[in-house]
Amino acid sequence: IELLKVKPEIISSDGIAAIGKKYRGKFEKIVLTYIEDNLRKVKNLDLTRIILPNTLFDKEFLNHLRNIVASYYDFGEIILSDLGTVVSCHAGPNAFGLAYVTQ
Repeated sequence: IELLKVKPEIISSDGIAAIGKKYRGKFEKIVLTYIEDNLRKVKNLDLTRIILPNTLFDKEFLNHLRNIVASYYDFGEIILSDLGTVVSCHAGPNAFGLAYVTQ
């Protein structure tokens, strides 16, 4: 997977995890496409809050991603959350996600 620069999307909904889209290319570009794909396609998004779980080392880049997410909708709260050790162990460095609620 690393050789091909494939980054799979893991979708968790109603307690079930599944592989979503497989992104390919440089991480910085992939994560921007991932944000756009997810925030554009979601219906009935609850704008109260969105959580950005991650294992990013570059906190400046994380803040940049936060600003990009904020540019899509007027969220009441955007929470940056470090992922725990179990997810970090499996996902590795530079894992990034979006956690939100739909109405």
